[in-house]
Amino acid sequence: MTKEEAQTAGVIYDNDIAKAKQLLAEAGYPNGIQFEAITSELDSSYRKPMIALQAQVKKAGIDMQVKVVDHASFHSLIRKDASPVVYYACWRPNLDVFSRGFYHSESSVMTGKSPDTNFSHYGSPEAMKAGQSGNIGRPD
Repeated sequence: MTKEEAQTAGVIYDNDIAKAKQLLAEAGYPNGIQFEAITSELDSSYRKPMIALQAQVKKAGIDMQVKVVDHASFHSLIRKDASPVVYYACWRPNLDVFSRGFYHSESSVMTGKSPDTNFSHYGSPEAMKAGQSGNIGRPD
């Protein structure tokens, strides 16, 4: 997606630290929040992006401690729901496969019928309908 397409779609968001702090406070974390997130030892694909994310969220009062583990353990742990934040680098052959794996409720790790890479446990009715029709990411 180009920047122009993203603007047209309304999916470009400002870096609003004050709003992030406000939302944390509304969620019951007026002094911020601290947690541990797991990442792989692989530098360019996992560790470095997670360290960059850690620096970004710290500005809003989110103290994300990054625990670096070997790559095999990373994959095992994230599929056991052991990390509240997962940075996952991957390639998928098309949008249908990508969307179904990451956004269909059946793909939720631990709880889905076919656990895959839905680490957020996202499962909106729209994603469910699109996934069942094999039409994720394509117009009807």
